Amino acid sequence: MKKILDRFEGDIGFNPGSQLIQIAGISVLDEMDHFIKEKLRIKHYIRYMDDFILISNDKQYLQTCLEQIREYLKERGFELNAKTSLYRMSRGIKFLGFRFIMTDTGKVIRLIKPESVKRERRKLRKLVKLAKKGKLTKEKVNQCYEAYKAHAERGNTWKMLQRLDEFYKNLWKEN
Repeated sequence: MKKILDRFEGDIGFNPGSQLIQIAGISVLDEMDHFIKEKLRIKHYIRYMDDFILISNDKQYLQTCLEQIREYLKERGFELNAKTSLYRMSRGIKFLGFRFIMTDTGKVIRLIKPESVKRERRKLRKLVKLAKKGKLTKEKVNQCYEAYKAHAERGNTWKMLQRLDEFYKNLWKEN
């Protein structure tokens, strides 16, 4: 795999949708999963594609794990991005487009990140304008909107989605 990756131009990174990244995610990160669970003995570990979270009450141990994971990835020609950091659960954790917050009772609330909603509103404005000019079909715009809603519905977003539905409906009314 390293021979294939080395054939590509550029200093850093690859297209997130490329098959090479998918292969790397399956092979390299699967080994990393085992490293984290079996060698580092992290009980609470979640990974989706190249995003992952380790949860522990011991901040010092998490710091040690972070350094060991950096070294593990460096040995394989990879590195963590600049956003990698330690966070208190009480502040919430940003993961997969949501902010996870744990309440005093232990319930986890999943809120969609506000910047995601703003980005979607801008995108919808642009897509509706293109559809009104005849460059896109209304069905295509609806598909894009429904895809976003399907993602957002995974969180505690009922009120936000009500407001967004109203916003979307009004975009089609405007001239």
